[in-house]
Amino acid sequence: MEEFRDATEKKIEAKYSKLLDKQNYAEKEINQSIQLLSKELEKLKYELSDVIDQKFEHITRNLEGQTKRLRQTYDELCEHLTSTSKELTKSFKDKSHALKAMCATFFAKIEEQVDENNTNVYNIKKSHDEFESNFVNPAKEVDAKVFAMTQKIENGELAREAQFSVLKDTIRQLVSALET
Repeated sequence: MEEFRDATEKKIEAKYSKLLDKQNYAEKEINQSIQLLSKELEKLKYELSDVIDQKFEHITRNLEGQTKRLRQTYDELCEHLTSTSKELTKSFKDKSHALKAMCATFFAKIEEQVDENNTNVYNIKKSHDEFESNFVNPAKEVDAKVFAMTQKIENGELAREAQFSVLKDTIRQLVSALET
């Protein structure tokens, strides 16, 4: 039995030794695989880093290009707005000057017409005074007609002078508003 036991122990030790050898062999293979994987991971890490750097540089270049185009567009728009503003200001000044000239001409014509109307009214009054003085004893009916005519003429003249004053004040206000 002891022989059997010794034989069994030798077999067990031999199998144990084979098992340890296999375990050591498997550990070596695993370590080699881990080292290869570590090297591959390191290589992959550098490759990914390069790809990320390239993408970042590409995005940065695109962003810089777009920023440059936006700056150019902005500058062009600013320049266009400035020139348009200058043109509008010049146009406004020219039209304002033309409007002032028209108003001045209009006032001159109105002033001339008022002077002419005043002269006509004066002549009509003078004629009326002469007409009145030529009649020594006018009849009541003629007297009433002359009085009515005189009143109409005076009322019409007063109304025209009032209208002219209002028109003159309104246009002066317009001119002063345009000057400011």
